[in-house]
Amino acid sequence: MNKTIDIEPYGNSIAYKEWLPSGNHLGSVICCHGLGDTAGAFDILGPILAKNGFRVLAIDLPGHGFSSHSGRYSLYHIAESLLRFIVGLDLFDSGERIFLISHSFSAEAAPFLTGTYPNLFEKIVQLDNPGPAKFSELGTDPFTNLPYPDYATKLRKFLDRATAKKKRDPPAYKSVEDAARHRVENAPRFFRLDEQAAYNISKRAYKMVDEDYYIPTQDPVLMKDNWPGGAGQICPREDVEALVRKIIAPCLILKFDSWKESWWIKAHEPLLECYPNLTCKSIEGPHHAFAMKGSGERSAKIITEFLITQS
Repeated sequence: MNKTIDIEPYGNSIAYKEWLPSGNHLGSVICCHGLGDTAGAFDILGPILAKNGFRVLAIDLPGHGFSSHSGRYSLYHIAESLLRFIVGLDLFDSGERIFLISHSFSAEAAPFLTGTYPNLFEKIVQLDNPGPAKFSELGTDPFTNLPYPDYATKLRKFLDRATAKKKRDPPAYKSVEDAARHRVENAPRFFRLDEQAAYNISKRAYKMVDEDYYIPTQDPVLMKDNWPGGAGQICPREDVEALVRKIIAPCLILKFDSWKESWWIKAHEPLLECYPNLTCKSIEGPHHAFAMKGSGERSAKIITEFLITQS
C-alpha cells in the first residue's frame, strides 16, 4: 500500500510503502534505500517480513521517488528525515518494537541516528555498508580511476553549475519499462540489477508528463552536493567512529560481492571494529542483491532469522 506523511520543516512529505502482518505483530521494520533508488527496492523483502509478523514501512528518501524535493540531502539530514518520519507515525517513545534496515546511502546515514538515539531501534540491519566510507584509505576513485578531488575542486565544480545558462533537459522514456531496461543495460558492473529489481525501483522513480513520456522524479540537485563527490562537508572520521561505538542495538551487516573488492574493504572494514554488537553474514550477488530474484529471497531469510531471534 502506498502512503504519504507530512513532516517538518517546510511542509515536506515522505512517501512510503506499507506491508501489514496477517497474524502476530512482532514490531515495525523501517526500510531505507540507497542513493538513486526508491522504496521499490524492498518489494521482495517487504512482503516476506510481513508474512513473518512484521509491519514493514519502506520509505522514499527525500528527493527520491514520490517524496518531496527538500534540498536537504546530507547524511545527517537523511537521518533527521527518518527520525521525523518515525515521530510522525507516533512510533517514537511509543513502546513499539522498531527495527531499521538500510542500504547503501541510507546505511551511510544510519549511524547518525542509531548512534545518537541508541535505544530507538531494537535491532539494525545494514545492507552492504556499515556506515560512511573512509575515503582517506583510497588514493583514487574506484569508478573513474582518477585521484579523489580535494574540497576546493569539488566546491568549484558545484558552484560552476550556477553559471550555466542552458537548462539541461531530463532523460525521457516512453514507459517505466523502457526506463527500467535502460537502467539494466547501462548500470556499472558494481551497481548491476536484474530486470525485476530495476522495474520495482523504477515504478516510483519516474512520472508521466503530458500523458506522453516519463521523466525522473529524483531531485536533480541530489547528486550535485552529495557524498562522495559533492561539495557537502564530510563528518570527521573520529566523530563517525564515536557514533558507531554508541550503538547498543544488535547489528547485522549483510555483505554482498562488494566485499570481494579490495577498495571496498579498505574503505569500510575499519568501521566494523567500532560496532559493539555486530554479526556479519554474506550473500552472493551485487550491491543490490537484496532487491533481486533469488538473492533477495535468500537475504530475506537471513534478515528474518536475525530479527526474530532473541538477543
